[in-house]
Amino acid sequence: MDPKKNIQELLQQIIGAQITLEEHTIDSDKETFCGILESWVASWEKQQYIYELYQIDLQGYDESLYEIIDAFVMLYFKNSRLSDLILWYVYERKNIFGGENDYAKLYNSKSGNEIDITSTEKFWFLIQEIVNNTVKVDDLEVIELEDDEGEEDDEEEE
Repeated sequence: MDPKKNIQELLQQIIGAQITLEEHTIDSDKETFCGILESWVASWEKQQYIYELYQIDLQGYDESLYEIIDAFVMLYFKNSRLSDLILWYVYERKNIFGGENDYAKLYNSKSGNEIDITSTEKFWFLIQEIVNNTVKVDDLEVIELEDDEGEEDDEEEE
């Protein structure tokens, strides 16, 4: 008899209700990761828009939520450089007040090639290459956004 069927029947007896067991797949991991990342980025960008447009600072209100999310990323990925890359993707990669193409660039310093991370799905595949050791996170180099005067964008304004 099928082990999955045995588990399903046993759980149905314990719970007293019909259940369906679903296989956990890499595609579902990708979809989950991309969905979380898209929601996280959208939330961060909304907060930044509200501050820039209305000078309402929600960072103090949302700070503990973002700290929790950041901590989960660091806990799950274990590799601090990989965690830093994911946090960079959310918080620093895009100038939300710039044009459609106002994104920082990510390069592989070994090959000199730009890495396409224009979608969360493409970023997911990069993360998988790092986790599987086909790309080393230490070989990645960020080329920061430039502001209107052509200088690098500093996070702290004086």
